[in-house]
Amino acid sequence: MDKMKIVGIRGVSFKDDSGRQVDGTSFYYLMDADGVAGQLAGKFFLSHQKRDGMDYVPDVGDVVWVYYDRYGKPNRFEKIAK
Repeated sequence: MDKMKIVGIRGVSFKDDSGRQVDGTSFYYLMDADGVAGQLAGKFFLSHQKRDGMDYVPDVGDVVWVYYDRYGKPNRFEKIAK
């Protein structure tokens, strides 16, 4: 699990290599990381199908614990109280 601050969200719509329509959300984040001076910035994507099946989805400004599935993809978020 990682601690992240969500700093941006963007709706995304595209066709994958097989021509299948994919709709979802890109989440932009900042986090502390070993070997990084300052903070690491990154992005992850959740399809609408995966996002809609979650109990909690972070919003801009939220600080969260991110849990991953066995493939390293985010599968659960837990908001950290301020």
